[in-house]
Amino acid sequence: MNGDNNLGSARVVLGEGIIAFLLLNEARHRIVMRVFGVSRRDSNRVTVIALGSLAGGLSARAIRVARVPSPPSVAATAIGAGALKATVHGFAGDWSRTTPNFEGLVALVLLEKSLGPALRGSFRGARRSARGVRAGSRRFLALLGGQ
Repeated sequence: MNGDNNLGSARVVLGEGIIAFLLLNEARHRIVMRVFGVSRRDSNRVTVIALGSLAGGLSARAIRVARVPSPPSVAATAIGAGALKATVHGFAGDWSRTTPNFEGLVALVLLEKSLGPALRGSFRGARRSARGVRAGSRRFLALLGGQ
């Protein structure tokens, strides 16, 4: 009895799988016919061409992603940092070598020069918005007080 039950369950699962496949195949035919305007007989060919084009595009994208250079090694980063430090000290002079936290000061200046204009613009916009909110709340309170 138990063996027959398992066989019946397997048939039900197989039957449901077949029905699902047939429904998906019918949906594919209709989508291809509507999008590309081809007959049902030619929809298989168009599907193969579309899948081939998709696979070609994905493989080209994967090749481009694989060509992305790897990040620099720790040794290369250390050499670059040392060269940058020597260059900055060369521009600034001998006094920079004895100034405490000189590298931090240079980093702050670089950040201010690169991000400063955007931050100042954001601050101005926030200040204008706050003024607008205050003026709107004053008008609202004046309207409430007038009633």
